[in-house]
Amino acid sequence: MDPLLAIRATLPTLHPAFRRIAERILGHPGAVVRSTISQVAESAQVSNGTVVKFCQTLGYQGFSQFRMALAQAIAVRYPHGSSQIQKADAVEDVKQKTLQMHINALRDTACMLNVKELDRAIRAICAADKVYLFGLGASGLVAKEGEEKLAQIGLRALAVTDTHMQLTRAALLDPSQVVVGISARGYTYEVCHAMTIARQAGAATIGMTATVDSPLARAADIVLLTSFAENTVDSSLLSARIVQLCAVEVLAVGVALRSQRGKNVNRSTE
Repeated sequence: MDPLLAIRATLPTLHPAFRRIAERILGHPGAVVRSTISQVAESAQVSNGTVVKFCQTLGYQGFSQFRMALAQAIAVRYPHGSSQIQKADAVEDVKQKTLQMHINALRDTACMLNVKELDRAIRAICAADKVYLFGLGASGLVAKEGEEKLAQIGLRALAVTDTHMQLTRAALLDPSQVVVGISARGYTYEVCHAMTIARQAGAATIGMTATVDSPLARAADIVLLTSFAENTVDSSLLSARIVQLCAVEVLAVGVALRSQRGKNVNRSTE
């Protein structure tokens, strides 16, 4: 797996020393490739041994092997150089960097979206009497899009984007129903809390998030991992919504085919 992708997926759950190393790598991947292990350790205020252990947790033998993998990932991710948009960038640079960031996010999601978990989610939705989609803010917009997509193929679906209504709906669910909780980072407390209540009520819970061990992932029976972009805050939020919308689209098409509603597949993609 792309080392940047692996680091980003686990970043919020890392302990402080590993998190400092991770943030250094994510913030300055090119500089890390050109650095020695001692320089990386010093910049992250950790020991050389801690850097080695960090690399080993990602599946590499040590820093040298990790650095080679990082260099390869950078070459693929940033064909136009740095991903950071600078004040001096020409319009062409802004276009290329912005689009490349979204392309990377979609490519990452294609790697992160586990087929077995996706199949479980499709089966659960097909078997459900009704599907609820919980989300707030930008993720709430994705939930509404999911409601529309599922309704187009003949399923009973409802997006719930109000925190109080999420709690109310969750408490009234039963095993015949499914909840899809959507949160880019997986730490939106209200959605996570409602998902926990829904699970306790017996409903199947599906979490869509970018973080492997987030509260949302822990509250879900099925986890659909998506990516979260690495650039500016506004662009990252947009990129997160783009990959979430694509994941919802994959779910809707999969459900249409599995539930023999194939004739409605084209309608779900309109």
